Amino acid sequence: MLWKVKHIHPFNGGNGRVARALAYLVMASKVAPIFKGEPLPAKLKKRKSEYVTGLKAADKGNLGPLQNLVLECFQEQIAEISLMLKV
Repeated sequence: MLWKVKHIHPFNGGNGRVARALAYLVMASKVAPIFKGEPLPAKLKKRKSEYVTGLKAADKGNLGPLQNLVLECFQEQIAEISLMLKV
């Protein structure tokens, strides 16, 4: 979904922010109603060059790099949540 929204460029600006927000909403609604800590979109923004590379690969039909990046960021967030719950 992240790649599809970004690929169609529905807005003049903010396509990436909208795509990340939608992807986060879908994942968060499936896993937990509320996440604490740094949100997934912020994690992706910190890794912008990898994100852009992943989007370019997805444009060519290779979703692997983007999928792996999102999964890594999501796993980081889950690990942070686990640490918060232990405190």
